[in-house]
Amino acid sequence: MTDAVMYRFLTELDKPKRYLSLTMDELVVAITGFALLALCNQKVVVAVIGLGLVSFLRHLKKGGSPRVLLVLIYWHLPHVVTRFFLPKLPPSHLRVWVA
Repeated sequence: MTDAVMYRFLTELDKPKRYLSLTMDELVVAITGFALLALCNQKVVVAVIGLGLVSFLRHLKKGGSPRVLLVLIYWHLPHVVTRFFLPKLPPSHLRVWVA
């Protein structure tokens, strides 16, 4: 095995699974947008909002790891919300960094 093949494998190791070229969190937003598009009378407004949400989500995740949204949820939302997603971590305002 050459070094190029080995490095290519290691760079693709932590890539998330994609469905229809969307990651799971983007897919949830897109499916919600399509459901609202089918149920709502304002088709153009809902389509623009849905596309805006997906592009905003991609902008948030650009250059970060696949789990960047969990980190943002942990640091910026209250503990009531974060204990649903990350139950084993302490609240973010009680964290003490030990060097």
